[in-house]
Amino acid sequence: MRIGLDGRPMLAVSSGIGKYTYELTAALRQLPNAPEVILYYGFFWSKSIKKPDRTYSVADGSGSRLRNQMLDRMPTKFKKWVKKQVIDWRFDLRQTDLFHATNYTMESLSVPFVVTVHDLSFKRFPETHPVGRLKWLNANLSSTLRHARRIIADSQSTKEELVALMGVAADRIDVVYLGVTPDFRPRNATGLAVELRQYGLRPKGYILSVGTLEPRKNILSLLQAYERLPAFLQKRWPLVVAGMRGWKDGAISEGLSALAREGKIRTLGYVPEQKLPAIYAGAALFVYPSVYEGFGLPPLEAMASGVPTVVSNRTSLPEVVGDAGAMVDPEDVVSMAHVLESLLEDPPALKEMTRKGLARAKRFTWDACAANTLEVYRRALRQN
Repeated sequence: MRIGLDGRPMLAVSSGIGKYTYELTAALRQLPNAPEVILYYGFFWSKSIKKPDRTYSVADGSGSRLRNQMLDRMPTKFKKWVKKQVIDWRFDLRQTDLFHATNYTMESLSVPFVVTVHDLSFKRFPETHPVGRLKWLNANLSSTLRHARRIIADSQSTKEELVALMGVAADRIDVVYLGVTPDFRPRNATGLAVELRQYGLRPKGYILSVGTLEPRKNILSLLQAYERLPAFLQKRWPLVVAGMRGWKDGAISEGLSALAREGKIRTLGYVPEQKLPAIYAGAALFVYPSVYEGFGLPPLEAMASGVPTVVSNRTSLPEVVGDAGAMVDPEDVVSMAHVLESLLEDPPALKEMTRKGLARAKRFTWDACAANTLEVYRRALRQN
């Protein structure tokens, strides 16, 4: 089986979809009955992958990013035509049996394909997306869903929204959960102390939140809840926020800066992928108050790192975390503060959450994601 897979998400600044694309591709190639995977990069195809990074692109280095930037500046109709030719060319030469669109839409509709839909936040919360992204999704997603042989959803929550909001038949959708890499694991305090020193952090000495600074991650509510904690808890466990700036982050950045000046929080900005596991493992508590997630990798990574985890009780997060974490209403700041305070003052509860979180995280692996995705490919090809 030869699979063409959209590798363009890996060309962008490190992101959830870029990580999904990389980990899925790598895991597919490790399967006992591995398909041949060829990556589509907009202007060309390549078998090469490289883990997404903030400054380095994949395939043939910075040239791949430059070519795609040039393509993106071209008129839309011409750009779509070029991409269609590049995709169709592989199928015309019978070098690919099926295409996997990993990022919502498919430019060419003349070849057999499956598509992954990560969430429908653009429908539920359009105000949290740039106008350009809304136009792109509104113009292309419905057609993509109609023509796809199978549709992959990251969670049952996303599947239900595809049925309710996009009118997709439930039997055309396969739920395939994402995974967590072995890099995210508990670590000993001695080693952690060395790794955290460059950030001025100490093991189990901070509360952590990780995610791009954008409205739906709901960081402002977390800041307000944290401010309600008693002073002695704030002093013992400062709030650490890691994540690059995103769309409409002005108010978030102002709130972070104000508390940073008071010495209550630390902002790390973008943290390189190789540094994140230590940042996770060193936290005393992880909080993820997002109002909407299609899956939610950060809570899973936190649980795998042996960190007690608090998430909002919305969309896919209860599905991923289960009974291994604490749930909060992301819009109820008072209640959120109460949950945080109660946990921080209850070491046995934190220890039990750590135990449950580690067990829960073991259910989610990239190997399982790849095996289940391969089964979706087979199901799609049987529809010939």
